[in-house]
Amino acid sequence: MPTIEQQLNSIHIEQNKYRRLYLELIQGSSVSLKPLHQFIFRSLHLEILADIQYNFHLLETIKYFYPYNTEAIFQLCPLIKDIRYFFITTSTLDHITELEQKKNILIIADGQLRGRGQYSRIWQSAIGRQIQMTYGPFFYNKKLAPSLYLAYVVMKTLLFFAPNLPIAFKWPNDLYLHGKKIAGLLVTASNQDVTISLGLNLTFDCLEFGSIWHSASFITREEFIAHFIKNLHTVTEDQYEILLFLEKSNMYKQKDKIVFTYQNAAQTGSFLQLNMDGSCLIYTDHDKQSKIVRMGSISRSI
Repeated sequence: MPTIEQQLNSIHIEQNKYRRLYLELIQGSSVSLKPLHQFIFRSLHLEILADIQYNFHLLETIKYFYPYNTEAIFQLCPLIKDIRYFFITTSTLDHITELEQKKNILIIADGQLRGRGQYSRIWQSAIGRQIQMTYGPFFYNKKLAPSLYLAYVVMKTLLFFAPNLPIAFKWPNDLYLHGKKIAGLLVTASNQDVTISLGLNLTFDCLEFGSIWHSASFITREEFIAHFIKNLHTVTEDQYEILLFLEKSNMYKQKDKIVFTYQNAAQTGSFLQLNMDGSCLIYTDHDKQSKIVRMGSISRSI
């Protein structure tokens, strides 16, 4: 099996070749792939099948987007100062450190080999079937926690394209649709500069993850990103309206029985409320008192 270093060296040298092979596959062609190409594409959930000549084709070409059109994003959203596009990279977040003092930079990729979420969790990357992006740094001076603001803006953008989409917010930084995770959010903040990362499943779904494919299949990645970034800069609702919206769309309602992580230990209790600073208030079964939980995870108690 190729090492991570072999993968990265291959992709760095052959970006255009990987992009060309991908284009041929999503256009319905049968393509000869070297073992390393096969390995990398399969690790990025490209559903390739071999024929009797051992050439490869895609199981369903309709589920895959063409590589990004960066010019279209610029035209739709002039607020973006620069775009860095990678066909395949480690993680879009890795490239933020290369930007020095630049602001409002969009980094996008069709596939990530080391996409990550909160607490260094791995984000499953599906090439050409997701939005995988990092944006920032941008100025943020609201009292509302950036993580809650980001969740609200993503939901508001999705609802612009599909008003009846029953999206649920799952504290601290996930979005769900019909009981399956469709988006993971990550925020890094320094003083009043905020950088956000978003992974959103457009057509990729599996046992654990869902997508918006059947509810909003008409969304293009360029349109979503441009509208999303506009919303990041121009939301007019005040922080109390946003918090109320998230409370209403939260997966856990007041007094729902939950299992949560507190000080690295699993405990049971009842969900009480979201707080402006991004924490939540939980009533614990163990010591019969309310506790503010600032990080960790929540799941429904059986």
